[in-house]
Amino acid sequence: MSANPDPYYARKECSNSDLSELHKLFWPLAWDFDFAEALRFGTLVDALITECHRVNVFKRTVDDEVYTHADFELAKAMKLAFYKDQTCAAFMKLAETQKISAGMVEYIWNRFKFSINARAKWDLFMPALRQGADIKTTTATTLKQFEEACDHFKYFRSRVFYAKLENTKKDMLIGISKVNMKVFKIPMTEGDKYWQKGLEDVSNLAFNYWFHFENFQTHNINPLILL
Repeated sequence: MSANPDPYYARKECSNSDLSELHKLFWPLAWDFDFAEALRFGTLVDALITECHRVNVFKRTVDDEVYTHADFELAKAMKLAFYKDQTCAAFMKLAETQKISAGMVEYIWNRFKFSINARAKWDLFMPALRQGADIKTTTATTLKQFEEACDHFKYFRSRVFYAKLENTKKDMLIGISKVNMKVFKIPMTEGDKYWQKGLEDVSNLAFNYWFHFENFQTHNINPLILL
C-alpha cells in the first residue's frame, strides 16, 4: 500500500493510531485481525465521501493506490447508501471534512492528572452542532453486530480521544455495511455507556503513552528500556 502523501501523518503529536499501536504492544493477543486490507478499503470509502479530490474514478485510484473494479464499485454503492440516509446527508451539509485538531489534552487516570500533545483528523465535524462523526466500513449486517464491532475494535475510545481535542460532548459512529448496504448509527453523549467505556480505555492508554514516552522524553530517558 502506498504511503499517504498528506503531511498530517508525519506530525509528531500522539494520534489515536499511536494509541492503537501501543495497545497492540501491551495486549497483542487482543488484536488477532489483519487490518491492512480493511484499512485500505476504508480509505477508498472515506475518500469517496470526504476527499473526492484524492480520487480518480477513471483510473480507480486514491492518490496512487489502484483498486480493483469490484472494490471500486462496492465503495461507490456504499457512498450512495450513506447519502440516502437522512442523518448522514444532513451531516454532510453542515460538516467540515478531514478537519485537523491538535493541542495539549488533559486526562485523569486513577485521580492522577496529566496531559499529552495530541492530534486528530476528523471524517466529519459539524461546528454548528459541536459534534463530530466517524465513518466506518463494516461486515456487520445488524446494528447489534456493529455495536459489538465498535467495542472490539475500540472505536468508542477513538471518538472520546477526538472529542477531548475539541471539548465536544456528542459524537456519532456511522457504519456502512459491505454486505447489505445498511447504514448503522451509534450516537454518543458524554456520560452515556459508550462514552464511559471509551473514556476508560483512552485514559488508560493515554497514561501509558505519557508515562513511557512524553514523560521520559522530558528527562532524556529511553522509554524502550522499560518495555
